[in-house]
Amino acid sequence: MNSYPGIVFMAELDKKLKITERLAKCFPDYRNLSDVDYSVNQ
Repeated sequence: MNSYPGIVFMAELDKKLKITERLAKCFPDYRNLSDVDYSVNQ
């Protein structure tokens, strides 16, 4: 059971309408990917 059932609906709606994907395109990413480290090990 989910503490907020509406979040499942919102996630499905976002997938179908690609809201987050379209919003992300409004913010260009100027980072140099060779300088970005996503590893967990430190």
